[in-house]
Amino acid sequence: MEKTIRDIAKYCKVSTATVSRVLNSPFEVKEETRNRVLEAIKKFNFVPNNKARNLAKGKGNIIAYVTSFEPDGAFKNPHKFEIMSGIQKVLEAHGYLMLLLQVNNNIKMIKLLFENKTISGFIIHASSLTSELEKYILQNNVPHLVIGMSNKKTDLSWVDNNNYLCGKMAAEYLHKIKHENFIYLGGEEEDNTNILRRKGVLDYFDKKFLDVKNYKFVNTHATIQDGYKSLIKLAKTEDIKKFNSIICANNHIAVGVLRALNDLNVKVPKDIAVITFDDYPFATYTKPPLTSVSINMYQLGMTAARFLIDKINEPNIEIRTYITLPRLIERESSLLERK
Repeated sequence: MEKTIRDIAKYCKVSTATVSRVLNSPFEVKEETRNRVLEAIKKFNFVPNNKARNLAKGKGNIIAYVTSFEPDGAFKNPHKFEIMSGIQKVLEAHGYLMLLLQVNNNIKMIKLLFENKTISGFIIHASSLTSELEKYILQNNVPHLVIGMSNKKTDLSWVDNNNYLCGKMAAEYLHKIKHENFIYLGGEEEDNTNILRRKGVLDYFDKKFLDVKNYKFVNTHATIQDGYKSLIKLAKTEDIKKFNSIICANNHIAVGVLRALNDLNVKVPKDIAVITFDDYPFATYTKPPLTSVSINMYQLGMTAARFLIDKINEPNIEIRTYITLPRLIERESSLLERK
């Protein structure tokens, strides 16, 4: 009788997820375990066939990427496309197809695809996760992975960037260039990403016992227009030049900030350094180009896909983790005369 991945796992006394990693990401497995699994595969002439396994389970070899796109979405949020590309790369290597599924707060299609056994699992962008969808997933044991950490406690499986570390990295950089007096133009007040990044900034200065004389937190919407309006409004009540840096929640806010500073006759980076989170393609084309705390969203998508495949093979796995580390890309918006 032809051996299955479960047979190999049982023989080697490991999980099916471990066997899956040996087949698809071998260097993520300890050498001793990897060699034991490879010997069993050779001994039993095991040939992985993802499509056959999925059909045997009564599921299609399709995984849905659940998200929503608005007009001009490629410009407003290019990260969604980077995530999607990373997901597709891994799924293709594992014999799965990807279905792009826009929910727009309507989960009827998700229910239909899962209950008709068309879909093996769902990767869900956190912006498309509703309370109704979360309840359905948990009640029906739907194979899933959420990209983005929830604002509230959840039993869902999720992966996310380390947004707290992003905030600490931004603060550490401002300390390095001696620009600790900052304005933080964040996103929505209740947004979990904004909360974690803001906490990372404050914790860095608190733990370093640094005397930050001037700092200001302002919440706004994540658009160019709101970035501009928020800074212009602040300038009516505050002397902007008493601050020497501005941290922007994203590239759109940063573009609005650059425009506002130009209209206020504040020079960047001579008077104020500007740093942003994320690194959209247009960040290099602003004037001046933007210093960014960047995250590898393509890698995030790839890892999310690997974790979901592990969950499909081993349904009891709980995945709740940060998985990508940020890096700082220094450009002219903060370089001063040092370059």
